[in-house]
Amino acid sequence: LKEIKDILKLRHEEYYDVETVIRYMGCKNTLKENLTSVERFKQGIIEIIPDLCDAIDSLNYEMATEKLDYILHQRPWKMHSMANYQLGKIYCDLNETQIVSKREWALEQVELFSKEFAKKWVTIIPQEMSFDEIKLLVTVSCYLEKIEQEKEKRT
Repeated sequence: LKEIKDILKLRHEEYYDVETVIRYMGCKNTLKENLTSVERFKQGIIEIIPDLCDAIDSLNYEMATEKLDYILHQRPWKMHSMANYQLGKIYCDLNETQIVSKREWALEQVELFSKEFAKKWVTIIPQEMSFDEIKLLVTVSCYLEKIEQEKEKRT
């Protein structure tokens, strides 16, 4: 993944999602009960690495983007009514460079998202976790729920 990022950077191509995946792969898991869900997500990342390498080698950046989107930007069809708003606040405002009031509001949205949706897959304790771990767990919950909903749709 680091080599993919370096190649994209060298070619002046977008590498933000690769950077995010690298952060998620190295993210410390603070709760044992999240381990299984996080490992399923990380396995999904590992499975697409050969396809990413092939896409980058053949200069097919669109395919690489699609593969990363499938992992990072899953949105299940069935979610609670405020989910998209909460996800927007979590991903946009939960960072060190954001003003404090927006970060605090984003943490409140994490709490609500966790209670409404993510609790099926992960446990999130917003005040005790890093922003990267929170975003990882939010992403994991969306990824796993989307996979489950796809299975249900096929049966």
